[in-house]
Amino acid sequence: MIGLGGRARGVIGDGLRCPDYRLAGGLRHFQTRVDSYVAQFNKDHADAPIKGYTRISEMLDREKLDGVMVQTTTHARAWCVIQCLKRGINTYIEKPMCLTIEEGRAMVDAARKHKCVTQVGTQQRSIPLNNWACDLIQGGAIGKVRVVEAPNFIGPMEWDNKPAQKMPDGGSDDWWDVWTNAAQLRPYHQELHYGWARWSDYDAGELCFGVSGWGTHSYDQVQRGLGTSDTAPTAILLEEKMETRDSGRFGQRQIGDDETGQPYYGMAKLSGPARGSRCATPTRRIAPPSGWRSRARAGLHFRGNRRQDRGQSRQDLGQSQGAPRQGRSAEDARRTRFLGDPAAHPELARLHQVVRKGECGRRAGHFRR
Repeated sequence: MIGLGGRARGVIGDGLRCPDYRLAGGLRHFQTRVDSYVAQFNKDHADAPIKGYTRISEMLDREKLDGVMVQTTTHARAWCVIQCLKRGINTYIEKPMCLTIEEGRAMVDAARKHKCVTQVGTQQRSIPLNNWACDLIQGGAIGKVRVVEAPNFIGPMEWDNKPAQKMPDGGSDDWWDVWTNAAQLRPYHQELHYGWARWSDYDAGELCFGVSGWGTHSYDQVQRGLGTSDTAPTAILLEEKMETRDSGRFGQRQIGDDETGQPYYGMAKLSGPARGSRCATPTRRIAPPSGWRSRARAGLHFRGNRRQDRGQSRQDLGQSQGAPRQGRSAEDARRTRFLGDPAAHPELARLHQVVRKGECGRRAGHFRR
């Protein structure tokens, strides 16, 4: 198990109810947390003790593993998964599988290259009732579906620089460096450490009713119900400032007693171009199963900022690295310690490129799912 937080512990508990499941080791980059969890686990399961690790390479190279479950922060997930795949280890990936579209492509490429079994935690695909309903829709039970609305999932917020705070007991600059992974290294702050799911450089809104929280399941059900599971955006290009406002869908009417979703209506928000913007909707590229690409105006809205300040046009937005940022060489050297030398590890070369693009791309949202 990579990651020993709350979600990982829940998955471990579920796994232990299966007769063929045996946990071999647990990894977390925070030594005191690893020691605490391993001690408690071995006390409760003295007949099948586990080892704790703080270095991913040590655990993967030392243990004879049938598989790895990756339950990390979203911004570190792609790197951890590729470390497993390049060693030929089958991998279960917590949802969302990654932070950006291009990270996902790098992960898929690695899985195919090394012929690894992989699974992403979109378990609604396995629920008979869900599949029955999706099959009805695909079979035309409600006619031709022209529009699908899923407005009640909020997106991430942008992090504003804040003064550094004292690290928790056992923390260090080296530990915070590892935790930051390929994201921009910022001063330690509790809101980043414990609330990372709220911020766009680390997640896409992993709050319970966020885009990458329950939204991951619901958007996946849209794909399943429409029969478009093999299609997805390959890029999302934003050129205008975006804003989030109330959807206006539920405020001006009488709420019926049978509306079980009523407690959540206040969460229904619309993220789209700011008032006064010249762009009605962002553009996305679509890659259907046949492999050809088309451009379409999409009624999907993502948070982001204008790109004209970097001199990027719609045509070159997906390729440009943007203006060099101060300290880039030092930041590249820092990231190489985690991503690995791309010359020695070809599987990670593309991830290096994704991270470099991410410095200008993630905040714009044009790589965001």
